[in-house]
Amino acid sequence: MYEWEPHVPTSSRRVRVTETSCCGEYEWCCEAGRFFVLRHVEGVGYEETARGRYPDARRVWIALVAAHQHAERKEACTAQDQRARAEAQCAVSPRKQERPLPILEAAFYLRQLCRGGGI
Repeated sequence: MYEWEPHVPTSSRRVRVTETSCCGEYEWCCEAGRFFVLRHVEGVGYEETARGRYPDARRVWIALVAAHQHAERKEACTAQDQRARAEAQCAVSPRKQERPLPILEAAFYLRQLCRGGGI
C-alpha cells in the first residue's frame, strides 16, 4: 500500500511531530520544510512514508489514520480519528480532489513560523 523506508534525518534541524494517531502508531512530522508520516517498528526503529509537500503527505496521513483500527476493538478510539475519517471522505470526494489548506489552519502555521517556532 505505502512504501515505508528507514527514517534518516535529512537536516540538522529537529523533526517536528505535530499530530499523533490515537494510539501513537503514526506521527505527522515536518523536517526542514518537508512533511512525512513516521512510525516505530519494534526491532527495526523508525520508518517514514510520503516525504514531500504538505498536500501529498497529508493525504497519506489522513488515509492511514482513517483506515487504522485497533485489532481488539475494530473501531476508532478518539475524536481525532473521527475527524481524520471525515477529512478522508472530503479528500476523496469528486468535487474536492485538491482540498486547499483551510484558512485557519494556514494562519496557525504562519503564526508559528513568524514566532520562530517552526511547524
